Amino acid sequence: MDRPDRSGGSRSLKHYGIKGMKWGVRRSDAQLANARSAPKPTLSEDARTAERLHNKVQTKGTGSLSNQGMRQFVERMNLERQYSQLMSSPPGKSAADRGHDQVKKYLAYGQTYANVRKFLDTPAGQSIKTGMKAAAAAGFGYATGGTGPAAAAGAGVLVRRMTQ
Repeated sequence: MDRPDRSGGSRSLKHYGIKGMKWGVRRSDAQLANARSAPKPTLSEDARTAERLHNKVQTKGTGSLSNQGMRQFVERMNLERQYSQLMSSPPGKSAADRGHDQVKKYLAYGQTYANVRKFLDTPAGQSIKTGMKAAAAAGFGYATGGTGPAAAAGAGVLVRRMTQ
C-alpha cells in the first residue's frame, strides 16, 4: 500500500491500536480497570503465615493455636504496630518538640483566661457580670419552681460562685 505521492511523500495506512484487538470491538469497564490497576504485591512467607494465623484466631479462637503459632502471630502483630507508629509520627518532631508545642498551647489558654479576667474588671465586664447574675437567678428560680426565700438564697449563692 506504500505508493509514492505526487508531492514526493509516501501515502500509507498506519494503525497504532492494541495488538490483537479486533476492529470495532470495545473492551468492557472491568477489562479496562484490570489493565490499569497495578499488580498486587506478593506477600512474604511471614505475612502469609500471620494472615493464616489471624484467620484461624478469628474463626476458632486463640485456643486453636499452639504456643509457637501464638508467638509468631504476636511477634508479627507487634512488628506491624511498631512500624505503623514509626511511620505515623511526623519526621523531625521529637517527643520533646511535641511536648513543647503542648506547653505553648496551654500557656496560650492561660493567657486567654487572664485576659478574660481583666476584661471582667472593666465597666463593660461588670455590666456583663450583672446581666449574667440576673439571668442565672431567673433561670434558677424557674428551675426550682419559684422564688421562695430558700430558693432565692440558694440561687444567689450559686450565682456568686459562678461569677467569682
